[in-house]
Amino acid sequence: MKLKDFRKETSNKRRVKVWFFILGIIFCVLLLAAGKKAVYYTSSDKYCMSCHVHPVAEQNWKLSTHYNNKSGTIVHCVECHLAPEGHGYILTKAKHGIKDLYGYIFKDSAKINWDAKKLLENARKFVYEKSCIECHQNLFPVTLSVDGNNAHLFYSESKEKLNCINCHLQVGHFDKYIKHK
Repeated sequence: MKLKDFRKETSNKRRVKVWFFILGIIFCVLLLAAGKKAVYYTSSDKYCMSCHVHPVAEQNWKLSTHYNNKSGTIVHCVECHLAPEGHGYILTKAKHGIKDLYGYIFKDSAKINWDAKKLLENARKFVYEKSCIECHQNLFPVTLSVDGNNAHLFYSESKEKLNCINCHLQVGHFDKYIKHK
């Protein structure tokens, strides 16, 4: 093989490698962009309600203070029911998504005891304390009542693990049978 032919063949191999490298980068960027869009889309309230088997979840949410309030702020499903971004968001999203999809496909929602699901013990499994604190960083606003101030002081100084929903169980999904504070 002549030196000139050897150099030409080597040059062609390099060009092929460079093109494969460039195509690989483009493919990775497109894959990441599609993944980001998929995460965004599957985080919408509309998507959650598309296969959520709870018969009145959306209606109760729209009656709650996390939807219907003086400030006009709407708290979306994923803001309470998934860990905040950076705190295992994708993992909890996958875990709950698989569980909800399984329930949608294989369970009869008419046979689920929805009243038991509303109990504090069960609600703790679906509401993340970090998510509450993410939005409610100031536990002592000037508009807080004396009782609220005392309760938040107890919460912040307690040695045992307390959850916001211990006292605020009704804020995400309105329930006419729960005493509202």
